[in-house]
Amino acid sequence: MNFAREIARASLKKLLGDDVDEKSLEGILTLFAFVVLVDRKVRTVEVECFADSVERISEYFKPEYRMSRDQLTRWFRSRRKAFLEQLENAGSSQPLWDSVFSLEDFPYKEELLFAMLNIAKSDAEYHDLEKQMIRKASTAWDLKLIE
Repeated sequence: MNFAREIARASLKKLLGDDVDEKSLEGILTLFAFVVLVDRKVRTVEVECFADSVERISEYFKPEYRMSRDQLTRWFRSRRKAFLEQLENAGSSQPLWDSVFSLEDFPYKEELLFAMLNIAKSDAEYHDLEKQMIRKASTAWDLKLIE
């Protein structure tokens, strides 16, 4: 992350405080999990990047909603099969849209988009389905995407 982004992030945090709630946390975890799972391959590096990304975003969470790395990994692994089934049954778009729309009022959507890109590229294979997911989120949130 670059210096300017860090300053902007610190300024926002100072201005807004710890204002992210449990609903936002669940939406973020689900969104990031679908980025890992959309290509139907789960690599360790992606799960690690998932946890790293949530940890970075979690500075915006109320302290009681922050999760340890171990808790994040357990959360992902406990839902992995159900999420994969959701992707198979609904195709790739419906679970994404549900997650994206659940975060419509989240104030740090640019950070989410940046994290989604990091997760998608973490295994050095940026798949078409990952690109589509990220582009759809970018469009829904009216954010400019720089890949």
